Amino acid sequence: PIKQQYIVLHIESFSNKKYRQIYGVDWEKIINVLTEKGFTVLQIGIEKEALKGAVSIKTTVRELITLIYHSSYFVGIDSGPSHIAASLGVPSLLLFGAIDPRLRHFPDLFDGILLKQFCEKECTNHDVANTEEHQCSALNRYGQPRCCIFSTEKVILELNNLLKKHAGKTYQ
Repeated sequence: PIKQQYIVLHIESFSNKKYRQIYGVDWEKIINVLTEKGFTVLQIGIEKEALKGAVSIKTTVRELITLIYHSSYFVGIDSGPSHIAASLGVPSLLLFGAIDPRLRHFPDLFDGILLKQFCEKECTNHDVANTEEHQCSALNRYGQPRCCIFSTEKVILELNNLLKKHAGKTYQ
């Protein structure tokens, strides 16, 4: 394990479906906020190069579980790694698009913040068990589902709330 406090960042969906993506967040700004607070940011995913200020980490599944287990926090999208973090009790900030977080995580077991944008369309409570192709009916002019657009400021606010909630706690 890494000897300093670090945060695992996972922001890439393995899916090309727009409703599984997150838009509008300046992730380099988020990374800057975290590094200013003394954290190393380890970016996991399929991209070969990390965002500015983060360190790209490529792992096996077993190594990924260990990496997340020893992290101070997990920040990212609804994904396999987010479920690993949740199952290990790692405090997390998770962003959701059209998928209803209540269908993905057990609120009484999850330690962290689940971010979901409000959208007036019913399609934003997409049931993951639904095998039909999800069709978003609330797209912006760029073709991005409104439920998948977050502001950097909102993410920073919720990240600070998560850090305050767990201030002074030490992790594996």
